[in-house]
Amino acid sequence: MSLAPILTQPTIADLPNEMLEGIFSYLEFTERLAASQVCRHWHGTALQWGDVRLSLCSSDKSIGERFLTSGRPYRHLEMNSDLLAEKLITKFGASLETIVLTNVESWDWLGSLCGLPHLRSLNIKCNYRYDALEDVPLVVQPCPTLRWLTLEEIGSNAFPALNRFISATFPALVYLKVEYYSGIFRLSNLPKLQHLEMIGYNQIDDGLLQDFKTLPDLRTIILHGRRLECGYPDHVLRSDHIRTVQIGTDDPLDDDELLQLTEVFPGMTSFNFTRWSLCTIAGIDAARRKLPNCAFDVAPTEDSMELGSGSDGADSSSDTDGTDSS
Repeated sequence: MSLAPILTQPTIADLPNEMLEGIFSYLEFTERLAASQVCRHWHGTALQWGDVRLSLCSSDKSIGERFLTSGRPYRHLEMNSDLLAEKLITKFGASLETIVLTNVESWDWLGSLCGLPHLRSLNIKCNYRYDALEDVPLVVQPCPTLRWLTLEEIGSNAFPALNRFISATFPALVYLKVEYYSGIFRLSNLPKLQHLEMIGYNQIDDGLLQDFKTLPDLRTIILHGRRLECGYPDHVLRSDHIRTVQIGTDDPLDDDELLQLTEVFPGMTSFNFTRWSLCTIAGIDAARRKLPNCAFDVAPTEDSMELGSGSDGADSSSDTDGTDSS
């Protein structure tokens, strides 16, 4: 008979709390609720991890209401409905750092964001069927900690009030992305904004370009729209502080518009046009001479490329003819 100690096979119950918490972080809240019923050890661990993703359908309040009974602090909240959003944000607002909310059909819950002490990131995606989301609440108290804000599928009726809400509620924004919008969006009172993305269905007009002058920390802009319309003189729209510019429009960019952009953004070091253009090789070269420190990523028209290659061919053939004749 061996005197060696009998080694017991380790089980999941032997895992340290830190490792269990890491495993539970991949589960949604409903799955954590099930795991919390396994044993006392799991009951305490499954519901204490700081990040939680709550999938809540509009037809089911029971999960969200049960979630409201938790006394744990949570840092991350993700919901696919605005049902119970106000109650959940109010309940866990003292610890929340990130909120992702999709299928939004009402702005009633927005007031609960005011005054949250640790909120850093907010992502709102509206239900595209509800275009008339216009009842944006008045600001009660600003949320000065928010740095990143993403808005998707925002209807045109909401923009006038939403513009005021953003500038008054989130004065410390450094990143703003507005995607698939159909209204006239204006920017003001965002002195710390550094990165702006606007992907919409409207034209990129003088009003928006003028707004850039009021944003002293803005360095990167990504603009996608129907067309580029700059009717004001270049010196009125001039923004020296912007470094990276990416533009995409349904209408092609031409040489005159490219040169105009070098006047509007004389400090840029990178320019990218993401759609097809009417710019010629000569026009792109002229822009490079205007801003020698800027990297231009613009595809020239096929016609100008053919003309360029044709002229090269003509030069080479003339040289050959001259050589042969000699």
